[in-house]
Amino acid sequence: MPTPADGNLSTTDEHSVSQDAELRFDGHGFDIESTAHKSLPGIPNAQAFKRRGLRAASSMLLDLHNHTRYSPDSRVDPAALVGVARKARLAGIAITDHNSVGGIAAAEAATDREFLVIPAIEVSTDSGHVLGYGIREVIPRNLSVSETAERIVALGGVPVAAHPFRFWSGLGPTAVAEARFPAYETCNGRTLRRGNIRARALARERKIGETGGSDSHFLDEVAKAVTVVDAGALRLDDVLQLLSQGRTSAQGTDRGSAATVRYVSKAVGEWILRGMRRI
Repeated sequence: MPTPADGNLSTTDEHSVSQDAELRFDGHGFDIESTAHKSLPGIPNAQAFKRRGLRAASSMLLDLHNHTRYSPDSRVDPAALVGVARKARLAGIAITDHNSVGGIAAAEAATDREFLVIPAIEVSTDSGHVLGYGIREVIPRNLSVSETAERIVALGGVPVAAHPFRFWSGLGPTAVAEARFPAYETCNGRTLRRGNIRARALARERKIGETGGSDSHFLDEVAKAVTVVDAGALRLDDVLQLLSQGRTSAQGTDRGSAATVRYVSKAVGEWILRGMRRI
């Protein structure tokens, strides 16, 4: 199966130009990247991958990180999410709401056998976020990283470290080593390029799998980053097996300057409204 290292796939836009800057808020640094991306009309993120020749004929694309109105920081309707993903010509998506599995049933009701909806969750551990694929039960928040991963596995799911090097919600280099993850999310559409690069480097150093997901909270973010899997793996069990074996790769775009302004203003505003508590 092709990987970014083969030269057939890429984790960043071929037209991007990185120019680092920094935005300060309340004593913390938020990195801003000024990145020029080639734009295409409509909702064509997956089409953009195809036009750049990044999609191999023997593979398909899944957006494995999406939020709906069942997350406290999104208002997206699950059925609308499925519709946009199908228009982007993805083969499937994962519903990964924060500490909730409420959006899964509605998303499944909006699809058919030609499009895969993966039940999942994004769990807030005591150190950062962990994705759990293939589960339909809520896992308590604020557990340790290792216990959270163990509970995901006990439910028949696959744990993946979400955006491990993102400021505030990533696990970081120490906590990410507390559990044996079969994969790290190495291309997250709402994470800066430097964070994705660090995650990718660590995943390759540890010889584990890589996943990609837009981390969409709005419909216009869907398919900005994706996971590449074998084309014959449309069944849920097949995808979960590939994830657990570390046999996936990632591609897509990083968070640029405009998206960072949107992300920071939204995240900070909601953080204040929550009484300065994390999701």
